[in-house]
Amino acid sequence: MALDKTIRFSRRGSRQDVRKEWAPKLLASFATTIYDRTVIRLFIAFVFVLTLNTTFAFAGFVTLGNGWGSKWGDPVHGTPSDTITWSFMSQGTTLAAGHPLLAGGATGSSNISSLESMFDANANSPGSFQQAVHNAFNTWSAASNGRVTFQEVSDNGAPSGGSNPNSYAVDIRIGAFHSMNASSFSFAGAVGYGPPGNDLNFPDALAGDIIFNLDSLFFVAPGIEGDPFPTGGPYKNDLEGLILHELGHAAIGLGHPTSGIGDVMYVGPNAATFINRHLSPDDILGLQSVYGVTAVPEPNALLLISIAMLSMVRLRRVTVHPIPNNDSRHL
Repeated sequence: MALDKTIRFSRRGSRQDVRKEWAPKLLASFATTIYDRTVIRLFIAFVFVLTLNTTFAFAGFVTLGNGWGSKWGDPVHGTPSDTITWSFMSQGTTLAAGHPLLAGGATGSSNISSLESMFDANANSPGSFQQAVHNAFNTWSAASNGRVTFQEVSDNGAPSGGSNPNSYAVDIRIGAFHSMNASSFSFAGAVGYGPPGNDLNFPDALAGDIIFNLDSLFFVAPGIEGDPFPTGGPYKNDLEGLILHELGHAAIGLGHPTSGIGDVMYVGPNAATFINRHLSPDDILGLQSVYGVTAVPEPNALLLISIAMLSMVRLRRVTVHPIPNNDSRHL
């Protein structure tokens, strides 16, 4: 607080007389205020630092690896990823022999362009498909605070899940295939495969692939986060929320928690019935469990004291009232 410069004096009192009376009181009051508030601020600062270092033993997330593997880069959990490359499968890309989706009912070859065209037409906005996909990648990357990085690259058209090294030259490949009627794949909007068990030494061509079902319906759900999907008519997938979920498998290495409505990774009752494009605290804790947390430097005691002192380098406004005729002083 700034010192009040409008100090008033009695005609019978001199400036020196007034200073002698109020200066000691002011200094004592100021010292007490500094001490009390500094202690409070230091306590709050230390609590904040302790909170940053708290670990959560019970959290609503599931990882595909148990402290090791099913992540990109170093398989040890808590380490950051390397640069995770991703691409849209080239037109006509096929599923390699033995691919699990062949038994699950996927058929034909990949046709991302068809999915993109249908989605943009339904959204009545060119570029909506690309925006939804990129938003999902950016959401996970931003939540990782630099621990997970993505880079879009060109696809080479190699069969998905094949043994040829070209099949795993790109980490995450996104394709779109038709489904056979009444097959297991026909009931899915998309399928995502987790990262490899050991990315450094044993690349896995199937790991990281995301396959959309071309026979499902996709849209941009109207509204804001948490708003329910429109009712009536066939079910539609909110594309951004769906790809965000599949990236939780393919990029982050997360599974499905048994509870947690509002978690992107939850698929139980009442899931996928409302707009869910924001990661929940559980989703972020799962991400941090696999790829770690960027360390926040702990401020030392001197820095905390300096911050506290700077926050209170202000004096209480002081007014010296007019001195009555009996010359008594009041502060």
